[in-house]
Amino acid sequence: MKVASIGTGRVGFTRMLTRAMLAVRELRDTHFAINDINARNLEMVSRLYEQDIRENRLLAGINVQRMEKKPPCAGMSAC
Repeated sequence: MKVASIGTGRVGFTRMLTRAMLAVRELRDTHFAINDINARNLEMVSRLYEQDIRENRLLAGINVQRMEKKPPCAGMSAC
């Protein structure tokens, strides 16, 4: 399974959700793609993902990408 999380910088919520998913046997090989505009929080969350995956010897994976902050109406013609 693949799971994309946009706005991953909410450390507590993200960690709780990830742990709950990885506790399900059928989801232990899930690949997570995490994104956020806050580089500091994104780094912290990615380390926590990697730690949980490593310590539990899971087959899950992680892909980390920092998003650029855009103006609220970027790409919209009628804003």
